[in-house]
Amino acid sequence: MDIAGIPFVTVQFGRLGEPLDPQEGAAAVDMVRSQNLTDVLVFSHGWNNNIPAAMDLYTRFLTNARPLLDGPLKAAFEGRRLGAVGIVWPSMRYTEPELIPGGAASADLRPKLKEDLEAAQELFQGVTGSPIPDALEELARNLAVLEDKGSVRRDFLNAVRAHLAASETEQHEVPIPQRNLTDDRVRERLATNVQGVVTGGPEGHAAGLFSGALQVFRNLLNVTTYYEMKDRAGLVGRTGVRDLLRALRSANPAVKLHLIGHSFGGRLVSSAARGPDGDAPLVITSLNLLQAAFSHYAFAEAKDDLPEGYFRPVLTDHLVSGPLLVTHTRHDLAVGLAYAVASALAGQDAAGIGDEHDRYGGLGGNGALNAGAVELTLQDDTPLAFEGGRVYNLHADIIKDHGDVTRTGVVRAVLHGVAAT
Repeated sequence: MDIAGIPFVTVQFGRLGEPLDPQEGAAAVDMVRSQNLTDVLVFSHGWNNNIPAAMDLYTRFLTNARPLLDGPLKAAFEGRRLGAVGIVWPSMRYTEPELIPGGAASADLRPKLKEDLEAAQELFQGVTGSPIPDALEELARNLAVLEDKGSVRRDFLNAVRAHLAASETEQHEVPIPQRNLTDDRVRERLATNVQGVVTGGPEGHAAGLFSGALQVFRNLLNVTTYYEMKDRAGLVGRTGVRDLLRALRSANPAVKLHLIGHSFGGRLVSSAARGPDGDAPLVITSLNLLQAAFSHYAFAEAKDDLPEGYFRPVLTDHLVSGPLLVTHTRHDLAVGLAYAVASALAGQDAAGIGDEHDRYGGLGGNGALNAGAVELTLQDDTPLAFEGGRVYNLHADIIKDHGDVTRTGVVRAVLHGVAAT
């Protein structure tokens, strides 16, 4: 199929990175070979749970790319033949408005908690070796009386503690201290208002984020699903998607591979670029992280008491030959508030939660820190001249929320990065 005149193929993966339909991967390889493509844009969604939502993201991006390719960037793409691959992987839908409490302190959170619980059960369906599925069933059985069931809260906390201890994200990012995952500390820190997540004041969107016994369960669910999706994105990226990229490169050794990841899809494509330890290098042409939902220290050099970021080898081993673009904005409540729970558990000062001083902040909120990045303010008409091997933090307040990554200014930046290779 084509989207806006650009050949396009969808490739689906399961939660362990296994291709769900090998014919889809074969179709992507055939597209590269038969159409003699010079450049392939490989997209990955983030929070999502169905193909139509992913296709909507990819369609909007490519549709907005077409006027640029036919207009101001036409000369830059002369002689180049673009194709696109849309990755689909199983993740949990994360609706940004639900992150804004809007009176959570006084409202009955039970219906919302029930929705969160059902979504978490769907996410963990088929997961083995984790205590979380059984703990979720216990929560569901006791949903009507959770405020009076301290034993249920303690059992769920024990399951969360065990799950986080086994999480690869806890190994790859700044971990939540296990000593803070006690019942008393969790009740204190996750049932208390946290101010300043986005706006820095009591009128900000964070007001009421942590408020009451039921909110403790919601926030623990948030931590659990958040870490599971980050783990899953990493696994899918470094296995199935990386194998697909190798196959595309084998079909045409000269083809340029441009990875574009939104939200947790940013972690997926970064994992595909890095690969497992000891794996043969696979040089990616450009890497684009659009409101990425993983640590802002992911690409950092070791500094003071912070270790080297897990994805630092992408830079030091020159695994991306072209530019690495990172969009960030404090308008992104999804990244800012999702990290607030981990920050509160770790005892972070509430006034700094989510900002560049927060050990648990996200790329989509603050850009890549301690990574030697070039800092740019992105507008629709910002002059752009990207160089290979450099990191660019694009302060993009033109982005109005977590999903607003297909607007002209963002698409234009990605295409400028592609054209620079």
